[in-house]
Amino acid sequence: LAAVRHAEGLTAEGRAMTLRVAVDYSARWAIARAAAKVAVAAAQEGLPEALPSSSAVQARFRRALADVLHDPDPVRDADLIVRTGGERRLSDFLLWEAAYAELVFSPLAWPDFTGEAFEDALREYHRRERRFGRVAGEQAPAARAG
Repeated sequence: LAAVRHAEGLTAEGRAMTLRVAVDYSARWAIARAAAKVAVAAAQEGLPEALPSSSAVQARFRRALADVLHDPDPVRDADLIVRTGGERRLSDFLLWEAAYAELVFSPLAWPDFTGEAFEDALREYHRRERRFGRVAGEQAPAARAG
């Protein structure tokens, strides 16, 4: 715990990246809880004649998910997920946020994952073409909806 607090202190002013380490976390549980919160709120408010736009529904869901996760910041899409330990699956980790994430799999276990290994993962990430659901060669939209 002291090492975690020390690392948090060293990086408290950082704004370029967010590192999430999940311990005893279930994305399915969080998604189900957030969906239930949205459903209860919608039932209490009464159903509108027309469904809200997809972006409005997603924004409401993101707020509910942030609330369920006790995350003061809005839930953000992940850009890069590094899976350590030789596994090649997400294992119920950040399922909503990982929709357009780039995945890098490392054979190294977490305690052995060094700064050099992280730099390797970042180099791999930067070699990739980010398409956010588009096919290769398709024109990118002016702004990504989030």
